[in-house]
Amino acid sequence: MKKYLIICIAVSFFAAFTYSNASAAYQDTNFTVLLGIDILGTGKMEQGSVSDSEDVETGITPGIEGRIHLQQQVSLGLGIRYQVPRERDEENADEFSFMPVYGIFQFNIPTGPEMNFGFVAHLGYNFFFSDLDNFEKELSADAGKKITLDTEGGLYWGIGARITLANNVTIEALYNINYGTITIEPSGYKDIDVTYKKLTLAVGFSF
Repeated sequence: MKKYLIICIAVSFFAAFTYSNASAAYQDTNFTVLLGIDILGTGKMEQGSVSDSEDVETGITPGIEGRIHLQQQVSLGLGIRYQVPRERDEENADEFSFMPVYGIFQFNIPTGPEMNFGFVAHLGYNFFFSDLDNFEKELSADAGKKITLDTEGGLYWGIGARITLANNVTIEALYNINYGTITIEPSGYKDIDVTYKKLTLAVGFSF
């Protein structure tokens, strides 16, 4: 149910984006293509009362965003990003990645003709990808039978700050968290909750 709620939120942002752009001539829109680097990442896996947290290697995340500027101070938008697969810092770790689709709220603080500063918030749903081959082998050996794993997406959110320069170059710092779930077959095992926290530093170009 939660994931459908988040999808509805993202769709609502898109609807507002489309309707406002068509009905209000004074409003302006733009798109931003960006490339981010994810640093200081931590990946946590929880199964009931048992949890394991490890550092995550630095990763690259490209993305694209669209915004509509409702007024000088407020912008709304929709974005999508894809994390190039990365690993937790542990032996025989499986690669994983998330692909969040999110709504954007941005509060702008004009600072002059050469620069615009804004506080940014993201909220959406992310898809979760991982082959999990090594983890499956480990669990199967411990259980003495074949274990099959699959992934499910979950909530995504982030908060940060963004600077847009006069040449349409943007610089962004964003603290963001991806949530996902690893399901286990046969039934009878508790799902494993996955949480990936990190700081994303991104550079983009708006047009």
